Amino acid sequence: MKTTARKIAGLLVLLTAGACEASVDPPVEEAPTPGAPGTTLPRGSDEGGAPTQGPAPASAFSCTPARPGKVGDATLKVKVGDKERTAFVHVPKSYDATKGTTLVLGFHGYGGSAEQMRSQTSLDAASDKHGFIVAYAQGTGVSKGFNGGDCCGGAAWNDGADDLAFGRELVKAISKDFCVDPKHVHSAGFSNGGFMSYRFACEASDLFASVASVSGVLGTEPEKCQPKRPVPMLHVHGTADRTVPFEGGGAAAGLGTLAGITFRSVTESIATLRQRYGCTTPPKDTFKNGDTRCQAWAGCKEDASVQLCVVTEGGHQWPGGESTPLSGKTSTDLVATKAVVDFFLANPMK
Repeated sequence: MKTTARKIAGLLVLLTAGACEASVDPPVEEAPTPGAPGTTLPRGSDEGGAPTQGPAPASAFSCTPARPGKVGDATLKVKVGDKERTAFVHVPKSYDATKGTTLVLGFHGYGGSAEQMRSQTSLDAASDKHGFIVAYAQGTGVSKGFNGGDCCGGAAWNDGADDLAFGRELVKAISKDFCVDPKHVHSAGFSNGGFMSYRFACEASDLFASVASVSGVLGTEPEKCQPKRPVPMLHVHGTADRTVPFEGGGAAAGLGTLAGITFRSVTESIATLRQRYGCTTPPKDTFKNGDTRCQAWAGCKEDASVQLCVVTEGGHQWPGGESTPLSGKTSTDLVATKAVVDFFLANPMK
């Protein structure tokens, strides 16, 4: 993508979560259509409202000597090259300094913040309930973005922010103080953060057990997405998303096109991983409720799970969470946080 287009894109602070040139993959299956109406769930509910993942396997990892990091909330600073980067860490009261603990990294949307991701998702509450550590990464640049490949922001595009290294440094730093099970490290991203989750699946399969993308698509050229192992993926997306359109193309009612930005579609994004993972069977429904239908593909290498939840008429939002202003409908028929957490707990690295 040309530098001029990048600079224009950087001005579209809250209207874009950009992806540059999209390459074309072989024809792919159509995305699932919504299922029959079901029970409407209260926003933020952690009961129901998510695909069934099966029991979470227990961690066999332990730490001797113990790693008695401080329980509660803290700000973490790490060095990435010559830059200091920031994350906010939440450790539940149930943390055991000798037993392997799940770690979830959260990546916010372009123009957002770590605090916004925290509020939007309520992952702290899920952390307290399930006993995992969550760290909310802070993006760089004036508009605060991550280098998710094609997306997003001047600091990521023009300065080449090394957010792959940022993810690695966060895991390394947290693991020094806490008993993090290396087979239970996951990435949850919204919008631009969802681009990062895709990038981690493609380029950091040795580090992340599984990843989730909500309202974000593949920002890596499909032919360059060559993971060393298949990383399970959960993708959640609204069909009426005008910022990262479900069908791909320009963002924000054509403004993305004017800036020379083109997004890959959700179908192409998820199909790229299915093709890399050799998933051989047709998708099966795992969840239907109101405006949401989720499907999963099986027969993948190493039994990797690939799942897609489609929210009909859903906007650029985190379903079941705190709404982002002017970004369309926030579904209450799917609780994305519960779906993401259950997915992570059921998919440790094998």
